[in-house]
Amino acid sequence: MVHWRLCEKYGLENGMNMSLKSVVENDGVKLLWNVNIQCNHIIEVRRPDIVVINKQEKSCLIIDIAIPGDVQVQEKEVEMIEKYQELKREIKRL
Repeated sequence: MVHWRLCEKYGLENGMNMSLKSVVENDGVKLLWNVNIQCNHIIEVRRPDIVVINKQEKSCLIIDIAIPGDVQVQEKEVEMIEKYQELKREIKRL
């Protein structure tokens, strides 16, 4: 559902009635779903659930979806942020 809503938000061809594509893009945005991010360095964690690359703003949004119990929300948020720090640095460098 998150992927479809992002497609809708950015005007990408991948509506609710279509099969989920790993890569969809237009002139402004590229949306990656369940794709290994190719890096120049060896990075263990490089396959987030969704990556939104905004070509116009030259920005990248890494989305990893988790469903923790109510009491673990903050711990899971911290875990996910720490998990992708190395990938974040590599994407900035690229």
